[in-house]
Amino acid sequence: MGTFGYGPFGRGLFGVGIAGLLKKSSLDAQYGLDAAINKGSTLDQQHSLDAAIKKVSSLDQQYALSGSIKHVQALNQQWNLDADAYPFILLKQVRYLCTLAGFNLPIEGFNGRLKSGEPSYLSVRVPDGKRFADEIAARSTGELVIIREGVMSDGSVKSDELARVNLETVRQDQGARNSTATLVGHKQTTNANPKLVRLEGVSYRAEYGGKRHIRCQFNQDLRPGDTAVSGIEEIVAGVISYNVSTNITTMEIAEA
Repeated sequence: MGTFGYGPFGRGLFGVGIAGLLKKSSLDAQYGLDAAINKGSTLDQQHSLDAAIKKVSSLDQQYALSGSIKHVQALNQQWNLDADAYPFILLKQVRYLCTLAGFNLPIEGFNGRLKSGEPSYLSVRVPDGKRFADEIAARSTGELVIIREGVMSDGSVKSDELARVNLETVRQDQGARNSTATLVGHKQTTNANPKLVRLEGVSYRAEYGGKRHIRCQFNQDLRPGDTAVSGIEEIVAGVISYNVSTNITTMEIAEA
C-alpha cells in the first residue's frame, strides 16, 4: 500500500526505483550506447573512414589529379606560368622580319614550302610595292630571308631563320589605292643535323598519298628532316608549309 501510495512523485522505494532505472538507463544504457556509437562509429569506423577518405583523396586521387593537371599544363605556357610548375617563359609577341640581300623590307604576309634535299619555295608580299621597286630591282639576284622573332615575357628575344631562297621573280600589282610587290624564290638546302621536336596544339591529322599530315601550333624550331613528335606519334618532316598574314598563321607538316 505504501509502495503504491508513493508514486514516481513520492519518496517511497518505487519512486526511487524508477528514478534509479531512469538514471541507470540514461547514464549506463544511453551512455553505453553513445559510447558504443562514439567508440565504434566516431572513433573507429568514422575516424577510420575519414582517415581512409583523407588518405585516398589527399594522398592518392587528389595528388594524382594535381599531377595530371600539371602534366596537361605542360602543353600550355600560360597555364604553366600560372601554376609555376615548370620554368617556362611566356611568349608575348611574335614578329616576322624580311630581308632581301640584307635590305629590310616590310611584309604583309608570306607562304612557303620548306624541304630538305630539294628546293624550298617562298613567296613574300610587300605592301606599297611601288615605293620599294628600285630597292628590289637593285637586289634582284639577292637572297630573300624570313626571320621569326619571339619576344618573351622576361624581355628576351628568340630569333630563328624560317626560310632562305634566291629571289627569282618580282610581280607588281597596282590597285585603286595600294600596290603590292610579290617576291618569289627557291633554294635547295639539306638538314645536316636532324633533331626531335615536340609539337603542340595539333588541330588536324590526315593521311593521303601514303603520307601523314599534321597541322599544329607554329613551331619555329622544326626544320625539314627533323622528327616531329605528337604524343606517341612520330613522323619525319618531309615538307613544312607556312601560311602567315595579319589574320592567319598556319603550319602543316607532311611526312617524308
